Amino acid sequence: MNAATGLSGTRLATRERGILLATTLLLTATLWWLLTADLLISGHAVHHKASPGFIQTFFMWMIMMVAMMLPPVLPWIWFYAATTKSNGRSADTVSWWQTLIFGSGYFLLWGGFSLLATAAQLSMRANGWLNHNLAASPTAGGVILIVAGLFQFSPLKTACLKHCRSPLAYFMTSYHSGPAGALRMGFGHGLYCLACCWAIMAIAFALGTMNMVWMAAATLILCIEKIASGGLIFSKVFGLVFVVSGVLLMLCG
Repeated sequence: MNAATGLSGTRLATRERGILLATTLLLTATLWWLLTADLLISGHAVHHKASPGFIQTFFMWMIMMVAMMLPPVLPWIWFYAATTKSNGRSADTVSWWQTLIFGSGYFLLWGGFSLLATAAQLSMRANGWLNHNLAASPTAGGVILIVAGLFQFSPLKTACLKHCRSPLAYFMTSYHSGPAGALRMGFGHGLYCLACCWAIMAIAFALGTMNMVWMAAATLILCIEKIASGGLIFSKVFGLVFVVSGVLLMLCG
């Protein structure tokens, strides 16, 4: 049975949806708690002129990425779990192991992004390009916001966002069975997700990489873009807000 047939005839049971939802909420809450604790430690170090090291900074970025991206990726995990019920050895049984591998492939790319963000933050901090709140200067921050806003109107953003909003189409055309296939599919979707969301994540350098308010706002923005009805339109609205905010930051900062 192929993925298209499996998805058209198989649905997750209430218990299975509950397990996925509860796991997602628990993991997300735990990551936000860890992030808050880590930022408190990092903030204490920064304010006392002791810049956090590479491992601590990477840890902060990685848990921030997972905490922010896990809620909007939940529909993809649901769809993949449904395919394992019809494409596995045991019908009507979700392969939780393969579902975990699928999610791991997705977040593997965000680990790579976290490495780049860590290197950028430490380099900018060492050169005095970030203030004590780990935010860029008003001019640099304004440029980051404007670039991120303009990217929201780009064909690449639109194409990747359409992909991220259509898990069914992806699974019907690009399904690969088995653990290796799960990793391949998760990694493949992660590429689209990274291309779609990198600019929003980069705004952290404009507003402060330890700005919890922005992290929460970014999570909400990503959920609206990827899940809510009219997400493609909202994406353009957010882009306009970013551009205007960038201009105001440069003029009034």
